[in-house]
Amino acid sequence: MIHKLLMSLRNVGIILSPLTSCMRTLSSLYTEREYWVPAFLKDCFWAGMSTTQRSESMNAFFDGYVHAKTNLKEFVDQFDSALKKKVESENNADFHSFSVTIPCISRSPIEKRFQEMYTNAKFREVQMQLTGIIDLDPELLKRDGAVKTYLVEDEVRVEEFTKSVTFSVDFSEENADAKCSCGLFQMRGILCRHILAVFKCNGIKSLTEKYILDRWRKDIKRRYTLIDTSYDAGDQRPDSSRYASLLKICYQMITHAAGSKKHIEDATHKLHAMIELYTENQEPPSISLSGSNVGCTQNDTGTVGSSKQVLSPLVVRGKGRPPSLRRASRMEKDMRRVKGKTKKAELKRKQVLIIEALNIHVYINKFINAKTYLLQMVLVY
Repeated sequence: MIHKLLMSLRNVGIILSPLTSCMRTLSSLYTEREYWVPAFLKDCFWAGMSTTQRSESMNAFFDGYVHAKTNLKEFVDQFDSALKKKVESENNADFHSFSVTIPCISRSPIEKRFQEMYTNAKFREVQMQLTGIIDLDPELLKRDGAVKTYLVEDEVRVEEFTKSVTFSVDFSEENADAKCSCGLFQMRGILCRHILAVFKCNGIKSLTEKYILDRWRKDIKRRYTLIDTSYDAGDQRPDSSRYASLLKICYQMITHAAGSKKHIEDATHKLHAMIELYTENQEPPSISLSGSNVGCTQNDTGTVGSSKQVLSPLVVRGKGRPPSLRRASRMEKDMRRVKGKTKKAELKRKQVLIIEALNIHVYINKFINAKTYLLQMVLVY
């Protein structure tokens, strides 16, 4: 529609290059994509994989280790140090989740279940949503069979401003399933306060497994933590050694059993029986300061305490004249002069584009007024 309007303006000679100016104006949307892209992706299930801030992305993972002037050799060393620090932080967080229990702020059995199954960091996020239920009063909009639609009015803070927003929550009485228009569960993997308020109105005391994500649970062993790495003292962990030993035996069994269908069926039946047996008789994980929910022992304490954090080297002023004060060659002076002219030309071009964009609105209004006038003249005559 914008293209057709600008082409019609071009035909009457009002604007010379409307399409180019329009595309340059619309291209500014790309630089602000972090603000409007989440609005189109909130219906997709990301469960915490999407990021809206730099502190949540992997770029912040290398803060304190890698900078703009880090060479390749330093990057390899610092990369290994960053991974080792990441493992230590995860182990300490797991130890804290098992050894420290955050008290519940309500008598809700839903909160109690999150307290027992989620890590402390994620349980705090759940509690933040639970505290917001106090100010919410869901209003039933309509009912279509077993599906109810509620309107929940909430205050949303955007930077320094607060505005009132009405969210829509669809609730199914058959399977206690709910979906909110805010999309917090799809984006972050945490139930929003709007859904929790609707659950409270309908007397829901327990949640389905859909809302208990394995990603945030502290009672599940992560297989990747049992793999030996160069930055982790895996040889000092008994569970890691046992894992590697069993893995070798399983590889041998698979090699001999894969050649026969009868052997595969027999091995599959026996493996499922063993899984059920060990699941029922599973021992609670041993937790230490350096361990996690993968069963680390006290042997790792010395490893964590002896680890040294390697950071970027300090910036020290070099000897001799600073590079900015040395005598420049004629070629360097010419290059600086050309760069200065290029920057001035680019700045002037941007100013012209801004003026053209502002003039578009004026030209469009003139064109609309001209069309309206011609239409009135046709109707009169």
